Amino acid sequence: LNDVINPDMKKFDSIYYGQVHDPFYKPMIQTISKYNHQFLTISTHGLDQELANLVTQFNVCTLSKWATLALSKSCVGVNLLFCRQSQKQYTEYYLKNYKISDEVGSMLTSNIMPQMKTRMIESASCKTLMLLHRDKFNIIEEWFEPNKHFIYWDNYEQLEAILDDITRNYENYWDIVEEANKHVEQYSITNFWRKINE
Repeated sequence: LNDVINPDMKKFDSIYYGQVHDPFYKPMIQTISKYNHQFLTISTHGLDQELANLVTQFNVCTLSKWATLALSKSCVGVNLLFCRQSQKQYTEYYLKNYKISDEVGSMLTSNIMPQMKTRMIESASCKTLMLLHRDKFNIIEEWFEPNKHFIYWDNYEQLEAILDDITRNYENYWDIVEEANKHVEQYSITNFWRKINE
């Protein structure tokens, strides 16, 4: 598949796939909807009528999702877990029963936690530019380098400016796409089996 994917086959400007777990997502989805976008979700969770109208594919299988991803120039993402009040009982259990650092304690008592989303790895595998929201954890940097494998965005205005540039100058981003794709190749099943059989 990697040999087939090239910049000329990209027909969508940006994609987000996932659910809407926090109000933070709405302006992000509204921003990508200004372009030839794809918004895939498996659930109506968190969707108001405006967001429901922006959904382009609902409850698609994994292969269809990856095919749409491969046809998209960029994928927007957020590597955060937004904690609900109902989850706080588990936090209290860990704080009471385990010795944890101040940093971890602070994270467990906040409303957000880091969560590496697989959609970034899927994006790199499908040769789709990763556009990731910068947060205080930046967990993606455990696997990828900014501006080499992906691009950060800090606010919705900056995301829109990046998307404007992508629609006009996508070829300028292709080196980042290729670097990210090469980087994730080390985690492929083919390489995994090759190492086992050495």
